[in-house]
Amino acid sequence: MANMSHVVNHLSFGPSLSRNALRRVEEVPSNFFSIESTRPMDDKIFLNEKLHQAHHHYIKAVSTHLEIGSRYQGKDAILAYQMVQSSQVMQYLEDDVPEARFAYDISPMSVVVSRKGKKWYEFVTSICAIIGGTFTVISLLSGFLNVIFKAKRV
Repeated sequence: MANMSHVVNHLSFGPSLSRNALRRVEEVPSNFFSIESTRPMDDKIFLNEKLHQAHHHYIKAVSTHLEIGSRYQGKDAILAYQMVQSSQVMQYLEDDVPEARFAYDISPMSVVVSRKGKKWYEFVTSICAIIGGTFTVISLLSGFLNVIFKAKRV
């Protein structure tokens, strides 16, 4: 009988990020990207309650390109792999040898996180469109009410 309890100290894909890249990544809002999603299994303990059991880990990795600032654009974008993992305990027969299994799948799709702001003239155009639309709706409403109330007077 074997006890397959284990600790995952570190598991990640891709190159390690430099200190400067890590500082830039921290500026990205957490609903778009978090550094914890690149290493969800770090420092996790997987204990087996019974002998001859083993954990099977399933990992889905997605490449993420972070285009932050002028230095990290295009081919120089920060590359990180976000992961989603799940684990389950498998019971083995006495004749089988238990194994802690790590199965991973690297997604063929990629996520690109970039920052895009509006130019000042796009903002001015949007304000003019809102003002013009409001003026048009009020003019139509005024004309419609004019027709209704003039018809009742006659």
